[in-house]
Amino acid sequence: MLRIPRYDAGFWRAFAAWGATKLPRPWLKYSPGPIGMLVGGAQPAVRAQIRENLRLVHGTRSSIVESFDVATTFANYGHCLAEGLAAGADDPPVFRYTVEGREHLLRARDNKTGAILVTAHAGSWDVAGGVMNLRGFDLALVMAPERDAEARRISDEARHRMGLKVFHVGDDPLSALPLAQHIRRGGAVALQIDRVPPGMRTRTASFFGKPWLTPLGPFQLAQVTGAPILPVFTARLDYAHHLVKCDPPIHVPRRANQKELDRSIGAAMHAVERFVKRFPTQWFHFVPHPAAEAPATEIEDARAAS
Repeated sequence: MLRIPRYDAGFWRAFAAWGATKLPRPWLKYSPGPIGMLVGGAQPAVRAQIRENLRLVHGTRSSIVESFDVATTFANYGHCLAEGLAAGADDPPVFRYTVEGREHLLRARDNKTGAILVTAHAGSWDVAGGVMNLRGFDLALVMAPERDAEARRISDEARHRMGLKVFHVGDDPLSALPLAQHIRRGGAVALQIDRVPPGMRTRTASFFGKPWLTPLGPFQLAQVTGAPILPVFTARLDYAHHLVKCDPPIHVPRRANQKELDRSIGAAMHAVERFVKRFPTQWFHFVPHPAAEAPATEIEDARAAS
């Protein structure tokens, strides 16, 4: 029986990189959406997860509407992946950027105190990260290692060609000393907080009215470095046209008590919620969230004890 590789397999990443960097520009403009829908259509578990994500935002709707939005999510994922790979090519397309909240980014850059950018699995950080470096940010992406080593290698090489640093962490970011050093030199690190990497300590926050585990590391990193937390998100608006949205800074006191820490985490997750509500078919959260499988307090206690 023919088995189609997972959506995140190295095979598809290599195919996407070849098409995005080697074929004529119309291929990059028109093909990623249909290919994304084709690959996604063969992934029943991922389809089901996207449907659950959409129900967080909209509630239950007709099966036709939900199926259309699931397909649109796969198409958007294909476009964002392909354009992110194309951004690291020798001859990238001319990208356009719409920046909302520019003043918060410029203030963080000019203050030279470093910044912690909290974000979500949305849009294309590979594209947005490149333009932020061009604007004077020394940006590092902090990511959990991908399950497929070849897929990780292909994406990391494209990021490096854009001047982006990548830190792969499998534990609490505080265990990665280079992150704090990068921030103290005035750099920025971007971390996704809508998903918890294995082994990372968590706090429970509210997300669309449900308990949602949030990684504690970015907020502890803010305490240690004194750097502000900036909720920053990206979305694809059209071909080679991307949005960068920055919310006002969140300041975590160096000696924050639990109430202050929870308030900061809640503000960050509320920013994620607002953005996902605005671009629900560009939220690429394709794995079950632990809070959906067991009571959040049990998971939190287990992770904290590990």
